[in-house]
Amino acid sequence: MINRNNSGKKLTWSLVIVSVCLPWLPTVHPAMQDRTRLRTTGRPCLNPQPPLEEVTELTTEFESAWPIFLEPLHTKVREDLLGTTVLQEIRNVSKEAIPQPELYIEYFDERGRLCFTSRLLFSDSARNKQTELHSDGTETLSSLAYYLAPSVQPQKARLYVLAPRDSAVSQTVRLPIRLSNAGSSGEAWERLWVGADDLAKSTGPVLDLVLARVAVDSQGRLTKSNVVKAVSEHVENWFGEFLARQRFVPASRGPSTENASALVLVRAALSNNGLRQRAYLPRESPWVRDFVATAMDAPTVITILLFPTPEQYYCAPPSAAFFAYDGFGSDFALQEANRGAGDKGEDRKQPRMQ
Repeated sequence: MINRNNSGKKLTWSLVIVSVCLPWLPTVHPAMQDRTRLRTTGRPCLNPQPPLEEVTELTTEFESAWPIFLEPLHTKVREDLLGTTVLQEIRNVSKEAIPQPELYIEYFDERGRLCFTSRLLFSDSARNKQTELHSDGTETLSSLAYYLAPSVQPQKARLYVLAPRDSAVSQTVRLPIRLSNAGSSGEAWERLWVGADDLAKSTGPVLDLVLARVAVDSQGRLTKSNVVKAVSEHVENWFGEFLARQRFVPASRGPSTENASALVLVRAALSNNGLRQRAYLPRESPWVRDFVATAMDAPTVITILLFPTPEQYYCAPPSAAFFAYDGFGSDFALQEANRGAGDKGEDRKQPRMQ
């Protein structure tokens, strides 16, 4: 016989335990979780929007030594405010199974400028299930770069195979500057007071605060910073102190690090409504567009996204507020494939969702 009273008490206590413990469960940073939502955990009054990221299918060309047993099918770049995902579908056209391939891709804009690079692996699920690509089998290789984006729209992709064959290509693989994941220290320099005059300049869910071109040497040291645009002198002064405290992973070419530059775009997330639309991609920022229109090169954009505090901001936005940086940095999610020569493989801290 079922004891309904006891079962009801157990259910009640289970709900109490879940409701008490749920806020303390570990969460995944929004750049690494399902892309259909943006920092909704623990934030009241948010209305998550469907994914509206930009997806571009590119024309492709191949290095001279591209193996005849691999047929590339589709090359796609998916962009949104949080980063860039590259998807490459391939088919094994040989009569034998081959080891899991690994690819390197360079992306160019309509002017022929190199604007992004990535190394691609099998997905985690595919790597766990199989070690080979079977004859006539197809697979999609991918790479996720969070808070890294091209400053222009990619138009063409150049594909290289790093594995399953030995190749000198691996000696020329280029990876851009990244911002180290230091986590949030809670210190005052991580927070920015954005006044009413600056907030009033926003015309959408994102407010561009600072755009700067930075130079980083082969040791990861900031050697130069040139502010291209700032929403106000107050914000520009804050950015100088903020940037001086950041650590960078240097750009690399093959096994060696090298001097390089990048664009740093600091933005404030004022709302999540429409945040994933094309208009708010880093490359669609008017400041970024104006910069690359006259530049000889097309540097990678490192996005630093500041979120309002306290969390009740989204319920009734005030005329001015503090915005804070969570210290997550910018990098590639597939560390094994995309770790450059300057990345010491330090533990990547997962910041607490606010």
